[in-house]
Amino acid sequence: MTAYTPEDIQSLLDHAAREQNLLPLTSRCDSRCIFCSHHNNPKEIQVISIGTRTLSQIEEAIYFLNPEAVITIGESASSIIEGEPTLHPQFREIMNLLRRRCPDTPVAVTTNGHHLTEDLVSFLSGCRPVELNLSLNSGTLQGRRLLMGDDEEQAGTAIEGVKLLERYRIPFQGSLVGMPNVTGYDDVEHSIRLLAEHGARAVRVFLPGFSSFVKRDIFPNPDTIYQELSAFIDRLAGEIACPVLLEPSWVSDLVPKISGIAKKSPAYQAGLRRGDVIVSVNGKKPRSRTEAFRLVHETADILAAYTRNGELRAAAWQNGPEGSGLTFEYDFDLDRAAYMKNAVLTAPGHVLLLTSEFGSAVVQASLDAVETPADRYTAIVTPNKTFGGTIRAAGLLTCDDYLAAYESFAEAHPKPAALMVPAESFNSLGRDLKGTHYSHLTERTGLPLAFG
Repeated sequence: MTAYTPEDIQSLLDHAAREQNLLPLTSRCDSRCIFCSHHNNPKEIQVISIGTRTLSQIEEAIYFLNPEAVITIGESASSIIEGEPTLHPQFREIMNLLRRRCPDTPVAVTTNGHHLTEDLVSFLSGCRPVELNLSLNSGTLQGRRLLMGDDEEQAGTAIEGVKLLERYRIPFQGSLVGMPNVTGYDDVEHSIRLLAEHGARAVRVFLPGFSSFVKRDIFPNPDTIYQELSAFIDRLAGEIACPVLLEPSWVSDLVPKISGIAKKSPAYQAGLRRGDVIVSVNGKKPRSRTEAFRLVHETADILAAYTRNGELRAAAWQNGPEGSGLTFEYDFDLDRAAYMKNAVLTAPGHVLLLTSEFGSAVVQASLDAVETPADRYTAIVTPNKTFGGTIRAAGLLTCDDYLAAYESFAEAHPKPAALMVPAESFNSLGRDLKGTHYSHLTERTGLPLAFG
């Protein structure tokens, strides 16, 4: 384990700006969420806190951003802790800097809603194009208190903020961590309906994940909660005006099934509904959900063939400023699968492919889709021993997890010629969540390493 130096942290921040168009402002947060991962991390995990960046540091970072892509603030999409961006004492100056540097670039801001006063929402409406990702979690005072530790003022501001975003016509998505064992399903339903009725473009319901280090018995039954939430959303989605999505995606195939559709959208008006399967778009057959999403948004005029309950149908529409209105669960990028196929074919022999539990089935389906020879590799699931509990995503696996899976495999099988692991497990410095460099895998196994 190697500690991060100030130079390392700066390198991560530069990479976040240049390669991911992320602009972290602060690691400070004024929520006390019971599901926050930072409360339940094993001691070996290296938490990267940036405190609160100075205005001059942020101004310098802005010049690394791509003005042709969405700029993201506050979303935990890197190894840096993202706090509540509106807590930054110079948040408005930062937004003004962005508008001077990138006047027409969409800016997406993730917030817990504590500071969505009319004054701030009015200010944000003058910063268009801007979109908010509101981590509402509950649309009631009691629910916010139970889940986030809110006081009455904080909860009231966030809930009223939903209505203000609609009034000021600021595009937004809402999200909540699904913990009906704490709030009850009535609270979950009320929260989804509140967001949808006030114009949310989508509502994301996050599956609660927890490590074996959790200190309180507060999480729902891990063996049943995915199926429960999925059935709940299936029942509710048809009544809701916007897509309601369960995340993370845990699909096992590449069938391009529509997971959500905004009412009054072009595709909805053309007759498509949640659960329909896209067969072709302007004569092109999508091989996955990811390809279907790209095809229905790459041109303005769309002619689609689709099936509903096995019946083939057709629809035509013209995409509006917000696209088609269709959403799909993320499965896998088949260009990435083709890269993995090439790595398998050019390896010095049989490849051992280590996957996450979430990704196992869909990775296999993707490799089959690009016709990767089955006799050239073996794919196995890597249990997450670092976190334990219900953690199943590739981004939370470590070198130690991969080594344990490899050693278990090697006890009963011939030694492979190479290893392949998911790239999500490592940051731009090549380190996992314990700070271990991926070269450690090669040093311990003596095998060349490829990323899948």
